[in-house]
Amino acid sequence: PGAPQPQDDDDDDNNDDDRGEGDATATKAPSPPRYRDPDYVDVITLAGDGRECKASRESSADALSASLRHPFDLAVSPTTGDVYFVEPELHQVRKLTPDGRIVHVAGCGEIGCRDGPAVAAMFDTPHGIACDRLGNVYVADTGNHRVRMIARRRSLPIVDSTEEGEGERGRHHHYRPPKKEEEEAG
Repeated sequence: PGAPQPQDDDDDDNNDDDRGEGDATATKAPSPPRYRDPDYVDVITLAGDGRECKASRESSADALSASLRHPFDLAVSPTTGDVYFVEPELHQVRKLTPDGRIVHVAGCGEIGCRDGPAVAAMFDTPHGIACDRLGNVYVADTGNHRVRMIARRRSLPIVDSTEEGEGERGRHHHYRPPKKEEEEAG
């Protein structure tokens, strides 16, 4: 009970193969049974109109009319229900909101590595994304060989430090996970 059951697909009969036509000894090998999970019945498009997005930093009032460019990896925010995704060729992060909008989140669209305000930050071919319970988004910035964090409303306990004589290159952002009571306070 509840386990997927093999389905007999009669529509495979329309895909006759031409091997052996006219040859009485040729037989079509039987197909293995296909298993279908009864809990999954439909595939629907949530975002994208099928056109390739040419420009970065694009937002759209309607996700189904938005153009996307090779969206890669997805992460669903456990706090908001937003679906975040990276577009490696546009060096940016966008999200699909529960009310059906596409919103530009981070990345100025130029290749590089720059921290700062999310829409001015620079990425190099990001390929992975994750979200935490506090609403922060983590990006695998593949081309820069870094893991980056998009902090939600600067409410994170981040400690900045600059090593003497190193300038911007010596700047480090240390993430200190919140204590359980800080998480619960909000």
